[in-house]
Amino acid sequence: MQTLLEKISLLKEDNKTLFYNSSGSKQAYQLNIKHLSSAEFLGFALALPNGSLRITQSFYLVNFEDNFIKKIKVGSLLRPIKLETY
Repeated sequence: MQTLLEKISLLKEDNKTLFYNSSGSKQAYQLNIKHLSSAEFLGFALALPNGSLRITQSFYLVNFEDNFIKKIKVGSLLRPIKLETY
């Protein structure tokens, strides 16, 4: 069974877009995986007035806490978790 890092590596080799959605992740930063809140600015989502994002392009969402990756499809609604500031 592949580890999370192996799956991330394979997706990156295949030029797939990866985001994460937590309050902060040193591991995501080191792997150059962007936070979900940047999806709107990168053209992958539209922001809704309630703070949710409507997905306009599919991508993969990495969950470092539970060690899985989920494909997010066009039309899905997600709410980004705010990043912690220090």
